[in-house]
Amino acid sequence: MTAPVNSAMWNAVLKWSLAQHDGTSDSSHVSAMSEEDRKFLSDAMESMVVDEIGEMRKIIATLKLPEEPEKLRQISDLLELKQMESESKEEVDDEALLQMIVNKKQTALEDLEDYVVGIDRAQDLHKIEGLAPLIQLLRSRFTPIRASAANVLGTVVQNNPKCQQWAFELQAVPGLLSSLDASPLDSKSSKDVKECISKNLYALSGLLRHFDPALVQFVAQKGQDRLLDILTNSAAAAAQNRKAIVVLEVLLKNKLTSTAAAEQALARQGLLDSLAGMIGNTEDITLRENVVRLLALLTGLNGGDKVKTACGPRCEERLKEISVADEEDEEMLEDEKLALQELIKCFT
Repeated sequence: MTAPVNSAMWNAVLKWSLAQHDGTSDSSHVSAMSEEDRKFLSDAMESMVVDEIGEMRKIIATLKLPEEPEKLRQISDLLELKQMESESKEEVDDEALLQMIVNKKQTALEDLEDYVVGIDRAQDLHKIEGLAPLIQLLRSRFTPIRASAANVLGTVVQNNPKCQQWAFELQAVPGLLSSLDASPLDSKSSKDVKECISKNLYALSGLLRHFDPALVQFVAQKGQDRLLDILTNSAAAAAQNRKAIVVLEVLLKNKLTSTAAAEQALARQGLLDSLAGMIGNTEDITLRENVVRLLALLTGLNGGDKVKTACGPRCEERLKEISVADEEDEEMLEDEKLALQELIKCFT
């Protein structure tokens, strides 16, 4: 989102500046700015300053709009329904009304993400009571809204301990798990559903990393089961697998959860076979590297024999494939090659 710009004012400022510095004046005879010019510039700059907190408050008001047709019709004046119906000469039915709200909320969430990229603005979101309605949207019945809300939440909590704490207190972990449960992954899953899964996993990775209370709650609510379900699901695309691995790594690297997480992962039927199948068999190079890194973690947590049996042959095969790759491709695959070599060393 780009802040609104007063083009006429910008043009006026440019014209004024060029008039003052057209290259023909003697800089040794520069006079002080007149009070009139000073006021002009001051007014011009003020007109171009965006009240970000004010804009965020407007966004929050949109996020709080109900998602039931009967409740929406009670605020028809606010939504300008009568004006819309007058212009179209048709009554706005429930389906069109709900689609309008979905579009409004998605646009609002996209705008909000631009504001909360900065740590201070992310914290301001909670201070102006906007974090709670954002987390509530994780339980929306509309998949695109859940996806957009999770994406904004992931931005808010990323490397932001205060926001992690606030989001945890507002039940963000149960909200994200609920959103995952409402997004079944199978061969018929829509693009929106898969996008929602990816965004929820993105938010979870930011919320759980270096924040033990959320991590403990995630494990207690069987969050790892959702990760393993994704990684053993043939319908999962590279984006879902990649992000599920990132969250699983958070569990495996934390002393509170590493042992139990490794045991549960290694006990999951089909997981290692699924991971072995991802080695070199996807165009997503980041996913390939993530898989090898995950296998190395599992190997180091008393899972060496199982990982070696299930994935060792495919690792060796993949190294041979890289060794005969074109010089340009081999250079691009250098990190994957080194990761594979390190993993194979762990087997011995």
